[in-house]
Amino acid sequence: MKKYKFILTIIIVGMFSICFVSCKKDIDFNKKYDQQKLVVNCIFDITNSPNIYLTESRDPTVPSTYFQSYSKAEISIFSGENKISDFSYNENSLNYSSSEDMHFKTGETYSIIVTTPKYGKTSASFSFPTKILIDSIELKKENVNVEDEGVDKYLVAYIHFKDMEGEKNFYQIDGYYERNANAMSNIYLNQDSNYVMPRPTWSFLDSYFQVDDVLKNNGALDSYDNIHQIFNDDIFDGKGYTLKYLISYGDNIDSSMSVVVHIFLKSLSPDLYYYYKSLDIYNYNDGDFTVEPTNIYNNIENGLGIVGTYQVDNKSATYIEK
Repeated sequence: MKKYKFILTIIIVGMFSICFVSCKKDIDFNKKYDQQKLVVNCIFDITNSPNIYLTESRDPTVPSTYFQSYSKAEISIFSGENKISDFSYNENSLNYSSSEDMHFKTGETYSIIVTTPKYGKTSASFSFPTKILIDSIELKKENVNVEDEGVDKYLVAYIHFKDMEGEKNFYQIDGYYERNANAMSNIYLNQDSNYVMPRPTWSFLDSYFQVDDVLKNNGALDSYDNIHQIFNDDIFDGKGYTLKYLISYGDNIDSSMSVVVHIFLKSLSPDLYYYYKSLDIYNYNDGDFTVEPTNIYNNIENGLGIVGTYQVDNKSATYIEK
């Protein structure tokens, strides 16, 4: 009886195999990806001369994660028809830079033009967002209920700022804190020697331990993590807003230590905001074949990549245990 069951199983499997073969459609996967493109990446502040990185896209069927810097390019930045600066390739840093001070201005539109013998002309336009200032920072030690973690004691920064009225604004919050008995100094002395060491610092860019609505719901969807801590002004357009940001938790801070908190409020260009947002979604879905592939935001003409800009305001505040 077992013999007949085995034979019947073979027959059924064979019938299904014939069905799958008959429905098979050959797709030339390599043909879709056989054309390389120039990749341009440049993210910079209005006060700095940009560093421009060039690489080439690769065939995703080739098992390699190495991207080689592309050095055979002529790069210039223009304001309208007027050339501001030319860029040269640096063999040590593997990027293109300029020694000239370009004096960028808020509201003006600029363009990066990249010319290569292999890819021809590649370009991107960019402008700088309005700089939004931090009005003040308050530090308090409070019991806070964090989702999936319960109630714990945190050092909380209340960051007050005023959104610009009449325009769409995009933001990123970042910073770090320092703690020791002499927290206001820039260095501390090793007790075992006369060697002066840098004071240790801790970054608090942590999307998991955040409770503010704009970081949980406005800056990102509930279905993915807001790793880059970005948000926009949808719920406070043209108004003042106080961002509640958790600095530390558990036993990180005790009564014997002062804490200096440094906050950076970045005003992002729309291109940079959507680039970070697409990266967060991509990283969240990485390896999940049940989800549609995520396209990384791109603002490069005849190429791939991002030219993103920002302005940043920073303030510091000191917390002393009472």
